[in-house]
Amino acid sequence: MNGLAPALPLPLAAGHEASIEGKVTSIRFESPDGNMRVFEIQLDDKSLETVRQYDNLQPLNKNDQVKIFGKVIHHKRFGRQFQAKDVLKRMPTSAAGVAKVLAGKDFKGIGPKLAQKIADHLGPDMISILNRGDPGEMVATLIGEKKAKALLLAWAEKMPEHTAHATLAELGVGPEIRKKIIEKIPNFESVLQTDPYRLSKEIEGVGFLTADSLAQRAGTFRPDSPKRLASGIQYALELGQQEGHTGLSHAQLLDKTCEALTFGNRKAIAAILDEELSNGSLLKSPNNLIQRPSVAHTEAKLAQNIIRLSRAKLNTFSPVRTMQFLAKAKEAHGLNDLQFEAVTHGITDPMSVTTGGPGTGKTRTITAIIDVFKKLSREEGRMPRILLVAPTGKAADRMSESTGHEASTIHMALSFDPVERGFLHNENNPLPYDLIIADEFSMVDTRIGNALLRAIGESQLILVGDVDQLPSVDAGRVLNDIIESEICHVTRFSKVYRTGEGSDIAIGAARIREGKTPEFGSPGKSDLVFIEIKDPEPTAARITQMIAETLPKFSGAPQHQIQLLSPGKNSLVGVHALNARLQDALNPNPPIKIGGNDNDRVIIKNGHQLRIGDRVICMKTNYELNVFNGDVGTVVDYEIDNENNASLLIQFGKKDIVLDRSYWNNLDLAYAMTIHKSQGSEYDVVVIPMTTSHYMMLKRNLLYTAITRAKKLCVIVGTKKALARAISTLDGTSRQTGLLSRIRAFG
Repeated sequence: MNGLAPALPLPLAAGHEASIEGKVTSIRFESPDGNMRVFEIQLDDKSLETVRQYDNLQPLNKNDQVKIFGKVIHHKRFGRQFQAKDVLKRMPTSAAGVAKVLAGKDFKGIGPKLAQKIADHLGPDMISILNRGDPGEMVATLIGEKKAKALLLAWAEKMPEHTAHATLAELGVGPEIRKKIIEKIPNFESVLQTDPYRLSKEIEGVGFLTADSLAQRAGTFRPDSPKRLASGIQYALELGQQEGHTGLSHAQLLDKTCEALTFGNRKAIAAILDEELSNGSLLKSPNNLIQRPSVAHTEAKLAQNIIRLSRAKLNTFSPVRTMQFLAKAKEAHGLNDLQFEAVTHGITDPMSVTTGGPGTGKTRTITAIIDVFKKLSREEGRMPRILLVAPTGKAADRMSESTGHEASTIHMALSFDPVERGFLHNENNPLPYDLIIADEFSMVDTRIGNALLRAIGESQLILVGDVDQLPSVDAGRVLNDIIESEICHVTRFSKVYRTGEGSDIAIGAARIREGKTPEFGSPGKSDLVFIEIKDPEPTAARITQMIAETLPKFSGAPQHQIQLLSPGKNSLVGVHALNARLQDALNPNPPIKIGGNDNDRVIIKNGHQLRIGDRVICMKTNYELNVFNGDVGTVVDYEIDNENNASLLIQFGKKDIVLDRSYWNNLDLAYAMTIHKSQGSEYDVVVIPMTTSHYMMLKRNLLYTAITRAKKLCVIVGTKKALARAISTLDGTSRQTGLLSRIRAFG
């Protein structure tokens, strides 16, 4: 039956419910009003069946493969017919689709080559032959009796599931997503006919574009389908979130939806948008941004927690002793008036903010706050319970080193529960601390900000960050919105006090923040250097030579402390190309071959072939594996188990993590990384390509963030035109959020 599973036999008695499958051979009659049709199908045994269908008519053509649900009837005039309750188009499953399934783990000893050999030989009848148990022993002739027996047994055990896998494979769906679809939506073929966009709502890993593509391949695509337009609106909001916005205005959302769907009927989209707002599928913020409900609820909870914490009543220390200890700390830590102000509010206020650039005294301020809080607590017989947190592991490590007090990532402090898929610490189980200091808070997005603040009970909270850096990777501008709300005291540091190593970097960063060109020096005399090279190819070659040879000798920095940060991913001076160059220059090891098989190499993101000793970065958080987006590690080994399953052993700082194939596509090389990915990190030496290849990305906050990642030496290589563009260009795409409006509305 052209690749479909055999039809169920028709019941002998009329009136019994049944399902049949076959190929449409002819359309005998269709009523002018479109409410009835009669057609004929050919079943698997080549017999013909006449089908009568009323209502719920979908487009149907000759040669369509169908599955029909209904019952046998005896028509007074035409005799025996099958009356259809529902007609479902089946996606014909090709031999290629079946081969992808046979190459999977369920069929041991087959593999891609043997599966393809079977497919080539059996052709379009492949699935029918497998379903019938290989009656002509064609499979046994091809691969041997023993393997054929094992294959047919494995196929028969899960025939419907394998058939479903083959159908989805034919539509281009990968094995992991196929498994999720089949488990969660067993009637997925019906869903593909009626509402393919349901998959994007219910299946993790299936987005709007995938659902749209499946609809087109399944032959059920309609550009003006109301369900497509509704899903497209949600997708447009998702695109807005990727740009950092938690919501879009009505006009912006219409524009972005039209663009995303390549559908110009704004009136039709506006009608669906109004419907989505009226039924609660979309919500509005107090400043009239349209938001997804999950985002709106998270933002509202965050606003409520900000207000709650800013107005909390403290179990305060003695006012007299507090002022005495503060006065001593000012002298002991060498605090200026502004730093003393920040320390005072940090000790006496329920919530406060300290913001400033590198070298302005934030670390000194945090250290003084910890010192005073500890002394006051101990004098009153309390155990000083202090928690220091930062968004990334590297930022937490730096916080520990600079303050002498242990710090952790926000995720680790909140304790993720893999079973419940949420954090253990929340409003019902608050963090057991009296003082919480969160550093690098400009990196914190709406979701993580809410997760942290909802888990704070009767604790004082101090937020520290640099608002001039790039904002969080995910949607939101939490620190900026808190500052603009004026809900708590904010201390702003601007004067640079750092001297000695790294001082030129700090002064240069301050000038960039003001829109001025920094003063560059020559290597050996300054820690901020600009090397002018006009064309991208010699720029890339010079950078590679510097990182591989010159800088390790000149700076004395270990190789892992020399980091290339690029504005973008593409072009000759982008992350992808430079990672390939630097891998060749820095790692002489050959690509890993699993079990010595030259055709089975470790392929990671962007097609890079991994080698032992490679520096890699995680691109996706996996709490169960204890790896987080942005973690950087070194590949130290690989393992193969008894079933030939391969795993990588990667050293991430102090932890060794084993990652199997399912995670490999979430790894990328980390010899070069984007400036965005470097947030929260610091390196002894930073090298920045600055060319017009990334013209549209050259912004002041991007350059500022890149330069401030360097502790000892920052080298910019490129053109003065590109440098001037970055310094003079403010980020014109200011993030839109509803948080500030909610703080003001709730407050």
